[in-house]
Amino acid sequence: MANNEEHHDASKSMRLKKSLKGFFSKKEMTKNFRLIDKSIVLITTLLVVIGLISVFSATMYGNPISAITTQSLSVVIGVTIIGIMLVVPFELFKNIRLILLMMTILIVLLIYTLATQESVWGATSWFLVLGVSFQPSEFVKVIGILVISWLIKYYDREVILTKRKLPNWINVNNAAIVSLVISWFLILLQPDLGMLIILTATLGLIFLLTKGSLKWNVIAYSVVFVGYLLLTIIGRQFGDWLVSKDFHMFERIASFIDPFRYSSDSGYQIIQGLMAFSRGGWFGMGLGEGVSKQGALPVIESDYILANIAEELGLIGVLVVVGLLFSLIVIIYQRAAASTELYRKSVLIGVASLLLVQSVINIGGVVSILPLTGVTLPFISYGGTSMIAMLSAIGLALRMIVEEGKEPNINLVYSKQKGE
Repeated sequence: MANNEEHHDASKSMRLKKSLKGFFSKKEMTKNFRLIDKSIVLITTLLVVIGLISVFSATMYGNPISAITTQSLSVVIGVTIIGIMLVVPFELFKNIRLILLMMTILIVLLIYTLATQESVWGATSWFLVLGVSFQPSEFVKVIGILVISWLIKYYDREVILTKRKLPNWINVNNAAIVSLVISWFLILLQPDLGMLIILTATLGLIFLLTKGSLKWNVIAYSVVFVGYLLLTIIGRQFGDWLVSKDFHMFERIASFIDPFRYSSDSGYQIIQGLMAFSRGGWFGMGLGEGVSKQGALPVIESDYILANIAEELGLIGVLVVVGLLFSLIVIIYQRAAASTELYRKSVLIGVASLLLVQSVINIGGVVSILPLTGVTLPFISYGGTSMIAMLSAIGLALRMIVEEGKEPNINLVYSKQKGE
C-alpha cells in the first residue's frame, strides 16, 4: 500500500512538472485566451469602467485624483492577476498545499491586524502597506472558495467509494477545515459582521448547490428567513436598548428598521442615502451634479456609492448597474450548471455566490432593508483591496471555464463511437 501511495505522489509530481514545462507555451497560452468567456469579460469591463467614473464623481469635492489613481492601480493589479491565472498550470489551482499556504498567510495577516491596528468604523480590519490600507479578509473569501471546493470534491461520495482507504491527504483535509474555522473566528473578533456573513453565506451556498439535498436547502433558507424576521422584531422592539449599548453593530440593527427615530446618530447615513435616491428620480441630477457627496453622506465613494449613482443618474442608472451585476452572476451560475467536473462547478458556484451575496448585502443596506455592514458594491465602490479580490474571483471563474472548454464534448464523443 505504501508503494502505491509513493507511485501516486510520483505520478502527480510528474504531471505538475510537465505542466510547468509548458508554462510559457505560446500555443497553450493562445488556447487559454481563446477559450475565455467573452460575455463575462465584457460585463466585468463595463462594471469596472462605471465604477471608476462613479468613484471620480463621488470624490470630486475631496481628492479625486488620489482616489482614481488608487482605484486604477487596483484595477491594473487585478487584471494582471487574471492574466497570470489564465497562463499558469491548472494543477496549481487544485494543489491543496499551495491553497493552504495562501490561507495561512492570510491568517497571519488577520492576526497581525487584530494585534497592531486600531478600530475603524467599528472593526479592526485594515492595516497600512506603503501608506495604502489593506484588508486581508477580502482575500479570505476568494481563497475560501478554493478550500471548500477542494473539500467538496475530495469528500464526494462517488469518489470515496472508489478508494480502498483514505490516503495521507487526510491530514491536509483536517488542516483545510481548521484554516476555515480559524479565519472565520478571526473575522468575528474584528468584528466585521458584513465580511462574516459574506464568507459564511458564500461557502454555505457552494455546499447547498453542489451536495445539499432538498431537505438541507429548505432548512437553510428557512433559517435565514426566520433569522431575518427575528432581526426586524428585535430592531423594532428593542431599538432604544440596542442604541444605548453604544456598540456599532447593535446601532445598525436598530437604525435600519426605523432610521428616522435615530436621525441624529445611527440613522443619519441611511436617511441621507434615501434622500439621495429621492432627489435622483428617474434620470438623476446629472453626472457630477449630486449634492450628497458635499458632506451629507460620509465616505459616499465606498459602501454608499449606489446612492451617489441614484442621485446623479437616477433610477435608470441604478437599474443599469444592478442589471449588469446580476447578469454577470446569472452567466457564471449558468457556466457552473453546465460544468462536467465537481471542483470546477464548485468554484464557479462560489464566485457567483460571492458576487450575489455581497451585492445583495450592499444594496439592501443602502435602501434600508438590511442593516448597514460597510460592504462594498463589487467593481463599483472605492476600495483597492476589494477591487483586486473581486477581479481575482473573476479570474478564477474564467480559468474554470477555460478548463471546461478543453474537455471533450461527451455527447459528441459518444455519437462518433456509435458511428452517427
